[in-house]
Amino acid sequence: MGQQCSDNWYTEVFYQGEKLAVLQPKKMICHDKVESEPSPQFIEFAMMMLMMFYIGCLVLLFIIYRSCSRKRTDGFRLLFIYLLGTICVALALNFGVSAGGFTRLVGWGVLTHNMGEYLIISRIWFGERYLNALPLVFYFTIFIIGITLLPLPVLWFIGMFQGGIVDYLLVYTYIYLLIWTDRQTKTGNLKSRRKYMCAGVWASVIHIISIQPLFFGMALAYSPLAYLTTIFILPTFVLYIYWASAGKQKAKLVFPRQDREDSDDDEEEVRLMVRRYSKPPGDDNEEKDSLVQGDGGRSESNGKPKIYKDVLLDIIEAGISNLDPSIRTQRNWFLTAAVLTALVNSFLVYFSPCFVDLSFLLNCDPES
Repeated sequence: MGQQCSDNWYTEVFYQGEKLAVLQPKKMICHDKVESEPSPQFIEFAMMMLMMFYIGCLVLLFIIYRSCSRKRTDGFRLLFIYLLGTICVALALNFGVSAGGFTRLVGWGVLTHNMGEYLIISRIWFGERYLNALPLVFYFTIFIIGITLLPLPVLWFIGMFQGGIVDYLLVYTYIYLLIWTDRQTKTGNLKSRRKYMCAGVWASVIHIISIQPLFFGMALAYSPLAYLTTIFILPTFVLYIYWASAGKQKAKLVFPRQDREDSDDDEEEVRLMVRRYSKPPGDDNEEKDSLVQGDGGRSESNGKPKIYKDVLLDIIEAGISNLDPSIRTQRNWFLTAAVLTALVNSFLVYFSPCFVDLSFLLNCDPES
């Protein structure tokens, strides 16, 4: 007879010397591993991997910090929080329970990571100007209660499912951001930002693909599979930094950041932003033409008029739904698609122990 799902279903295990329970398939439980001395090449590779990730992340954090606006919420500020949350996931994996599988400590890492993704998604769709911290506070409070009280199998599915929702919604958001900015470019409202928006799309796609080994690695309690995800984090955030550089201000290392001037009338500024993206500049409207041209219609050195390119800053400040109210129905469809794809992905991962058995990879004492 073939393997039944119950033969390899999830079990909460406490290993000797560990203070946290770990969720593992039954056949992956091993209290007495036959330890073998790792080769010098493997020790060197493991050390280089840790140095690559943590030193690389520190360098990226420094660059993002130096590039952040001191006055406005921009892409760099959102990326800084997002990268910090991602580092928390790696810390939970590297310095948590030594055995493979899902733990409540990993749940804390998932929480911080998802909060960073929520900040990006919510600011792109709704804008910093119209949001407050209460939804994030409610999410944080409810999730930490769940981390503390929920059974591990339930927490594992909920954490993966809601994490998948924001991961897939981030992909759909960047794809639509590319489509929307291309549309604005064709009407002449702004300078082409296609290469920057494509970087955001590729970063989100790489992330959703690279997160699969982490999901399956925790579901099957096989740590080397989970660690594959960390290899792609640095390239992903390099692409995100390029995306955040879509405006006049680029990533900085030494040169000081120059902030855009604040407006004295917030409502008037939003009205002008909406006007900028609402009509093509083909009509005889001097106000509209001055909005489309970058700095009051001044020309570049080659004599051509400057075309506006700080669209990302406008989107984060006011929200794409407010700049273009016609897309609100499409926004709801993207959310529905993210929920459905995350649900399918979560079921495939959650029930993977029913049809995948990696116990042959363990050097486990048969008497244990």
